[in-house]
Amino acid sequence: AGGGARPPAPQVDPRDGSVLFSAAVYGVCFSLESFGALYAAQHSLVLDEAAFARRLWGDAWRLPSGVFVGKAPKAGAPRTFVELVLAPLYKLAALALSAPDADSLRAGLHAAGVGGQVDELALAYDPKPLLRAVLSAFVGPPTAFADACARHLPSPEAAAPAKVAAVYTGDQATAAGAGMLACDPAGPLVA
Repeated sequence: AGGGARPPAPQVDPRDGSVLFSAAVYGVCFSLESFGALYAAQHSLVLDEAAFARRLWGDAWRLPSGVFVGKAPKAGAPRTFVELVLAPLYKLAALALSAPDADSLRAGLHAAGVGGQVDELALAYDPKPLLRAVLSAFVGPPTAFADACARHLPSPEAAAPAKVAAVYTGDQATAAGAGMLACDPAGPLVA
């Protein structure tokens, strides 16, 4: 029905932080870059998090020496995302769900580097809240969402003209229209 040409669809790519991995039920949200920062902190490494993030996605494998390569070193070798992101998360989930008692769980969490970050009371939780406590302690606060919004979304002032044109059916030349276009908090109320 509409007439004008559509703007190109935005491109998303996990390597530039425009794709997030999250599970609200478990309290986790991360980008490849935030996971790279987590990995560096947990392994006491100094690295370029953005460069590391690019190696966590796509056709990338890590050799035992730590060097990243673009071709699988052997058949069935896991890509870096599986090896460095999914496997640790799966291991923590398996530990949380299968530890025979709180002492075993506590020891496993300390070995994984998150023992002191999980509330002692959480060790007696039912499985879902326990997984939330363990995984959110491992991944850390979900700042990746705010980081992605700040990096990839236009500011309200920059987005206002397109948004007003798309949703406001009134005259943009009025005080109300001008207030919306300028994102003026003191502009007239539009009902």
